[in-house]
Amino acid sequence: MRSRSFLHSAAAFLLTAVAAPALAHAQECPAGFTFLGQAYKEANAVNREAKVTAHPPVIVNFPPHFSLDRDVVQHGGKWAGGSADAVMSDGDVPRGLLILAGGTQGGAKGWSIGKPELIVLQEDDDQIVQRGLRIGLYCHTGSGLADMAGHVSCNVHANICGKPR
Repeated sequence: MRSRSFLHSAAAFLLTAVAAPALAHAQECPAGFTFLGQAYKEANAVNREAKVTAHPPVIVNFPPHFSLDRDVVQHGGKWAGGSADAVMSDGDVPRGLLILAGGTQGGAKGWSIGKPELIVLQEDDDQIVQRGLRIGLYCHTGSGLADMAGHVSCNVHANICGKPR
């Protein structure tokens, strides 16, 4: 499922938010895990800073009736890169999930992902039919004169893998 929102300004600023099962930057999940989807945002600008803000967050819809093995916990995740600071840790990842994140970095560029939240998307007679993950994504190109010259862009992604029960 894809959801896209576009914002255009006179400075040719473009912001795209996508939640889809397979996009650029896709990484394979480790053996025993199922790829559940990807959260992705990018920003483009001309002669100004390109920036994606963490709000609104992206929602990745899991397949219906997918049950997580809650004994699995994330270890050694990468939550930021470049000039951005991490705002979460491995302990913030809901049990049963593995998040593989990345984005543009180098120079003044940076990316980070926010604390994810497991949500219920659909239930029937008090039984969960479908879950999803709400996650904030952030990136920027930097605000120095050299960082804003010409066309600049940044992106951030989070590939969501689930351990089935």
